[in-house]
Amino acid sequence: YNLLVYIDHIIGYEDVKNQKPDPEGLLKSIKEMQIKDASRVLYIGDMIPDIITGKNAGTKTACVTYGATLPSKVFELKKEGKIDYVIENPEDILTFV
Repeated sequence: YNLLVYIDHIIGYEDVKNQKPDPEGLLKSIKEMQIKDASRVLYIGDMIPDIITGKNAGTKTACVTYGATLPSKVFELKKEGKIDYVIENPEDILTFV
């Protein structure tokens, strides 16, 4: 999958002082993209710290079932309302673009 065509920029751990789940990197990215309302952003991750980061930044969150977190845990978090969306296949990400 060539998802890089959908990515404007990348901010890595070396670009921030505070690491996840601190939202510094995500907020920096939101600011660089000149997005005024973080709640219009969908932050996608494969680990629980990613979800916490998104929530700390005020974004919508999605967790993939094919990453570091067990699918059963992902669905449990969704059921508990701790994540907004579950993504089961990489191509499903395109439905949000």
